[in-house]
Amino acid sequence: MSSEDLWQIVKSGRSERLDWLSENAPLDTMATILTAMANSHGGTLVLGIIGPAATVVGVRDSGNAIDRVIQAALSVEPPLIIPMPRVTPLKDKQVILVHIPPGMPHLYALDGRYLSRQGIDNIALKPRE
Repeated sequence: MSSEDLWQIVKSGRSERLDWLSENAPLDTMATILTAMANSHGGTLVLGIIGPAATVVGVRDSGNAIDRVIQAALSVEPPLIIPMPRVTPLKDKQVILVHIPPGMPHLYALDGRYLSRQGIDNIALKPRE
């Protein structure tokens, strides 16, 4: 995916399959989004973008940011095994793309909660679901 393609997707806004955070977002916030996407239809989390206006701030330490994503994914039960996050240029900055493939093999929980994505919200699944 080119930088311009990525920017077009980001400009369309947060959605069920796209969200973003700063590189220093709390691990539990990252894990919540990853869990909800894994239990839904997959998606992409971009680190290095902030705010509702999608301000690209980039990441300063890509190695540390990737380590934090992996730590968040492994905090999920069962551990969320995902493709390696990758550094990608966006608006003359570096961002981290975290891809959650659709059709993950398990139902994932975070702190005993099973989450799903509805629009831009991460919601708890009802027992029936």
